[in-house]
Amino acid sequence: MTWQLDETAQHPHQHTPELRRGTAAVARAAIPVGLALAGLGQAVAQLAALHTLDAYEPTDEQQAAVQHTRQCLEKTLLAASAQLAAAAQHMSQGADHLHAPPRRPLSSSEVAAYATATLPPAPPPSCGPNPTR
Repeated sequence: MTWQLDETAQHPHQHTPELRRGTAAVARAAIPVGLALAGLGQAVAQLAALHTLDAYEPTDEQQAAVQHTRQCLEKTLLAASAQLAAAAQHMSQGADHLHAPPRRPLSSSEVAAYATATLPPAPPPSCGPNPTR
């Protein structure tokens, strides 16, 4: 922490309020981007499950598992797309306020309320990558 203060004192033109607000905007977008990447990872696992299911003899159970996995894959991709859109919106809003006057820092209760309101619910466990065989 001390080295950051020294660096800021030595090079004040490099540590502007705009730069700090831009960094904060990128940090705020990190949660939606991380959730979208997790969703895309889940989609890859579901694609692998579909590939594995193709190796089995076609039975009613196998066909039901394929259909279920495809439905889950579609839901996962839609959710990841929505999370990427949310990240883009956060970045756009951050860019709009980059040159605005600084705001007061959020209180811990405001941060908790923001996180609760913006984080999507956990995906249902039934859409996992390992369908019943």
